[in-house]
Order: sequence, then structure tokens, then C-alpha cells
Amino acid sequence: LPPLPPPPPPSSSGSVAASLLVGTTVLPWLVRAAAAGGGAGRTLGGDAVSLHASEVLSALLQRDEARTLVPDLARLPRFVRSAADGDGDGNGNGNGGKGEGKEEGDTVEDGMELLLQAIAPYRRRDPGTAEEVEGLENVLDALCAALQSPPTAEAFLERQGVELMLRCLGGGGHSGAGAARVLGFATAGPVGEAGGGNSDPYRRACEVLVEAGGLKQIFPLFMGRAGAIPAPAACSDAGRGLALARKRAGGDADGADAGKESGGRRRRRKKADAARREWLREVEDSSVRILYALTRHLNDRSPNEARRRLLAKF
Repeated sequence: LPPLPPPPPPSSSGSVAASLLVGTTVLPWLVRAAAAGGGAGRTLGGDAVSLHASEVLSALLQRDEARTLVPDLARLPRFVRSAADGDGDGNGNGNGGKGEGKEEGDTVEDGMELLLQAIAPYRRRDPGTAEEVEGLENVLDALCAALQSPPTAEAFLERQGVELMLRCLGGGGHSGAGAARVLGFATAGPVGEAGGGNSDPYRRACEVLVEAGGLKQIFPLFMGRAGAIPAPAACSDAGRGLALARKRAGGDADGADAGKESGGRRRRRKKADAARREWLREVEDSSVRILYALTRHLNDRSPNEARRRLLAKF
């Protein structure tokens, strides 16, 4: 057998995640592969590569090293094939995955724009398969993790991410719960890391949320109004739990015969019910997180009387 290739040089932190983030361009590849479902006529998680890429991307960005080694998701080094990978797309250059271009436009990948474009189609429609649900949730989780870095939060604001999340929330579909989760991270932010005043992206995210009419969407969630809570996709566990709850509320025969259920069917029903309760709890938690951020960041100097409008809602 041929000898194994030498291992990559260890990173300063000694973790596999740090080695991937610093020594390779795998992160921009993962972003593009995970977001590929946002293209015309395609879906997130629509193929195995996209689904697995979104899962790895979410796990990688949730590592503590990511916030320091990749501070800005909108300025990633562009992935370029090495000579060993072949030049099927004309990009192989034998430089180990590092770009040769000298102009910024040739060497920078806007990961924030790619993720937002992948999420955008779901403001009006629900995922159609369990794999699509998982792909969407992975991309939303990756975005939440990346927003803990102030430069990434700044890029999110510049690309109207707050407005997009409010549209997803207003659509009442599956993406609404994830959008509320993203807004919680976009407004809460790590204390003391983003500077102060107008330079603080988390404070400005709160101001943009109020200006865009977000209070009308967040407070009904906080108050638990059933009509305001986003509905999970029918193909998800939470969606099946919601359907079962509606059947039982309507006096469906399945509810009357619950004692005659087989063991497998009973386990599936309990799993669906638990997923529905977790869905409702997560939406409630997100609304509390957002309102806490608003009360912390908004003050009497906030534009458009944002703080007064917030307090008037109470």
C-alpha cells in the first residue's frame, strides 16, 4: 500500500476546527455547497452533498474558535481548487486552495449574502421533505452562530437581514421559528464586544427591527397568540405533532382509540407531541430573547422614538 500523506500542521489551538478554519478554504466551500439549494428551482438539503455540507457548516461555526478565526462571514477567502483536485472548472492552480487573484473581488466570498439568498425562498413556502427541513434548520443555525461576531452582525444589517427575517416571520410558515431565533442572536449580541453608540450593530439591529414594524410581530409571539405562532412544515416532527393535536381537539376517532395503539405508533405519537412542544417553547424563548435585547439596547436617544414605542406595547 502507498504511504499515508503527512498530517496537516497543528493549529495554535490544537483543534481540528481551527486547522480547517485557518489552514484551508473549506469554510467558503461549505457555505457555497450548503446554500446551493437556494438556486433556481433547487431546495436546501435537496442532495446529500448540500445536506451534509450544511450540517458540517453549522457545527463548525458553533465552535468558539470560529468567532475569532472567522470574524466576518461576508469576507471569506474564495475557494479555489488545487492542482491535485484537477481543473474541471478551470480554477486549479496548484496553490493548495489559496486564490491567486490580487483584487478583492477575485479573492473574497460573501458568505452572508449566500446564506440569506438560500433562506429567502422559504419566506413564502414551507420545506417539502424532511431533508429540506433539516437543510433549512442547519443554515439558520449556522447564521445564528455567525451572528455572535460583531463584523458578521454588521454585514447582516447591511444586507437587510433583519427585514428578511421579519418577512419570514410574517409569512407564518416553517421558516418563521428559525427567523425569530436568528433575530434573537442579531439583537442580543455579546456585551462589550461591539463598541458603543451608532457603531454597535446589535443596538442598530434593535432600532431597525422597531422601525420595520417588528414589534407587531414579536409581541403576539410573546403573548402566545395561536394565530401568530409560525406553523411547522407538515413533513417535520413538529408538524405531525400539530396535526395530531388538531385531530384530538376535534374529537377524531384516533384520539378515542389511543389505548388500542400499537407500541410503534404510540412511540411515534409521543415523539411528534414532544417535537410540537419543543417548537412552541423555542418560539417563546426567541421572543423573550428579542424583547430583552430591545429593553437593553434601546434608550431615549434611539431614533424614531423606538424606546417609547416599545414601552407603550407593555
